[in-house]
Amino acid sequence: PAAVIGHSQGEIAAAHVAGILSLSDAARLVALRSRAIRRLSGLGAMAHVAVPAADLVLPAGVFVAAVNGPSSTVVSGDV
Repeated sequence: PAAVIGHSQGEIAAAHVAGILSLSDAARLVALRSRAIRRLSGLGAMAHVAVPAADLVLPAGVFVAAVNGPSSTVVSGDV
């Protein structure tokens, strides 16, 4: 490819597709990153919602964490 991009774990996949990381190194990095995020997450949780961020009505303690696209929002809050 002429160019690749990624977000979150997709950055690692993009680096592999671009030839920067071997498949083995990319898989190891995904696993290590996942373990680190789990340890750092504390008592919170995240969820993907297939709804535009502007259309969400969120309860107290739940927040928009990321807008991944026009109909792709990640929310976070207490478990």
